[in-house]
Amino acid sequence: MVWLTAIIAFATIVNAGIFYLESESTGKQIDKLTNKAGGIVDSMNNALSDNRDALSKAFQANQKALEASERRSREALNASIAIAHNEQRAWIIVPHKYGLVDFVANGPITYSMGFINTGKTPADSVKAVVRAQVIETGHDPSFSYESGTSNTFQVGELVPNDDEPPQQLQARANGAIIVLSDEGLRRIRYAGTDYVAIYGEVTYRDIAGNHWMRFCHEVYTGPQEQGHTPQKCGQYNSSGDGGTPPKFR
Repeated sequence: MVWLTAIIAFATIVNAGIFYLESESTGKQIDKLTNKAGGIVDSMNNALSDNRDALSKAFQANQKALEASERRSREALNASIAIAHNEQRAWIIVPHKYGLVDFVANGPITYSMGFINTGKTPADSVKAVVRAQVIETGHDPSFSYESGTSNTFQVGELVPNDDEPPQQLQARANGAIIVLSDEGLRRIRYAGTDYVAIYGEVTYRDIAGNHWMRFCHEVYTGPQEQGHTPQKCGQYNSSGDGGTPPKFR
């Protein structure tokens, strides 16, 4: 009986040891599987993170490309509109034949002034201010239009290539018509120590909006020394868009 009990006890101990060993082996396997699973999950997370970054960069690149394409399209459209406006709009000029000046001793300085629309569509709300100024040779015009120094008038509408007769204007200063003395006439016509500059500003409107133009024409009749020709009169000749010309410097 004692032997039987001992055998049973011994068998129990052996089974327990086997179970322990199997359990320990299984635990190690589970740990290994867990570690491998964790590594796989980490790899997947890293791959997903890389994919997200790549997708984000690709989206940003596509967005920038789309914005650049839209910007180029807008620029091309605006350029086409500008070209169409420039081809069809009104263009007002002052022909040189309208800058003729008549000098008379003890009389006024008379000059002709007119405008021509060389564009393809009418110009309306045409307004102009014009001045004839006597200037010492070697100096520039003042390009100013103080009260009593200039002539202001409204042309109204100018249709394309309508060559109307020019207006006859007289140079003014301090609210009065300039009357040339004998000496004044000599300085302009013979000595060349003075000259006359005719300049002005014109504003108008057409199918493309509001525009402005400036002009300046120098009148010399006497001899001119080298280097005495003013430069700003030529620079004053300009045009642009808007209702008011910018300040000239």
